[in-house]
Amino acid sequence: MVTVEQLTSALGAGYDREVELEATLEQAVILVDQYIGTSVVPDEIKDLCYLRVAVQLFEQANVPSQTEASFYGTSEAPSPVTRNPMNTVYPILRGYVLPW
Repeated sequence: MVTVEQLTSALGAGYDREVELEATLEQAVILVDQYIGTSVVPDEIKDLCYLRVAVQLFEQANVPSQTEASFYGTSEAPSPVTRNPMNTVYPILRGYVLPW
């Protein structure tokens, strides 16, 4: 099982956000397990999927808002946000989970 420390390391986030990271990891586990259902998937693959989905969820929650003040106040282009955090794991799980 993926730990909060592994997620923190993957994100480069500080330990001051541990509660938020725990909640994000729990959400990722729920999403991945719900998609897998009763299919047999190796634990290492599940851990990889949990970590990838948790990173996506955390990044989505922490994207700066694109209001006029924040958007035009910087010279950086806005970063794209994946709407479905599971998009990063569908190709990985394709060999284990039937698409229907």
